[in-house]
Amino acid sequence: MIRESSLMAPYIKHPTTTRGIMLDVMLCMAALYLIAAFYYGWRAIMLGVVSMAVCMLCEWLGSIMRLERHNAHDISALVTGMMIPLMLPASIPYYVVIVADVFAILLVKYAFGGTGYNLFNPAAGGLLFVTLCWPQLVFAYPATFTNPEVFGEVTVRTTNSIAYVLSMGSVPSTDMTSVMLGLHPGPMGTLNGLVLLACMLYLAARGSIRLWQPLITLGVVAVFAAFFPRAGYSSLASMYYEIFGTAALFGTIFMLSEPVTGATREEGRLLSSIVAGLLLVGYNYFGAYQQGILFVVLLMNIINHHIDTVTEKRMQKERRARYAKREAAGNQ
Repeated sequence: MIRESSLMAPYIKHPTTTRGIMLDVMLCMAALYLIAAFYYGWRAIMLGVVSMAVCMLCEWLGSIMRLERHNAHDISALVTGMMIPLMLPASIPYYVVIVADVFAILLVKYAFGGTGYNLFNPAAGGLLFVTLCWPQLVFAYPATFTNPEVFGEVTVRTTNSIAYVLSMGSVPSTDMTSVMLGLHPGPMGTLNGLVLLACMLYLAARGSIRLWQPLITLGVVAVFAAFFPRAGYSSLASMYYEIFGTAALFGTIFMLSEPVTGATREEGRLLSSIVAGLLLVGYNYFGAYQQGILFVVLLMNIINHHIDTVTEKRMQKERRARYAKREAAGNQ
């Protein structure tokens, strides 16, 4: 169920079903898990399995607490469960993922009424909560091909991501080819730029997202990166690292473009994409944490609600004006 609004006419529908969109997103994230497993071994898969199981359990508990019958066709909890580990390091303890899942489903989602009524993106809310609670774990990334232990204490050595290097005003030592292929430390689902671009094109071809939305947001980031690099490298390198070396690409594809918490009108989506890019630029330069996309997603969830209100009221005003004009012409 897509978010409803008292201002939205009941005859406005999206040509693609919400369940179809979610299945497309899950297929893309399954590809990201395969890449993560190639980089980090079976622990990447197990993090996803545990996360999906916990999210489904929380979904069932949320339905019970709201005295509602659980909708077996609702797979939004699986989407949330798959998304959360992809934005975390492969070495993250399971309890951190579980806390993020519980917070995402029971507090961010069901506190606002459940699927289709949540004001905030559940995955972004859960991820931000554990980021604030355990930043030393969330921002500690193992190198690729280190294969962290599937269970028990992780003993592999961790390091900083490119996003951290950029936030310190330093030049990343990873070459551009390695960045595109995901051969650098970072959140395990955000590394391979080629696969993420393929996911974006697939979702756009399927009608699950509008291709111009993430492109506009990333374009705003790229323009500012070109003119105001955060370190002493070329404009091209600055754009490249800001887009492919951080979680910006993943966030714009899977979080900012999703239909429930996004703007609903075309002009609203355009404005939302531009504002999101500006907020991400501002956070990159002045934010306290290295992954600003989570803060931007949650801020945009609030802003999108106001964008929808303003655009719908303007359209209603235009409709009333046209109706009054036709009435006046008919009375002449």
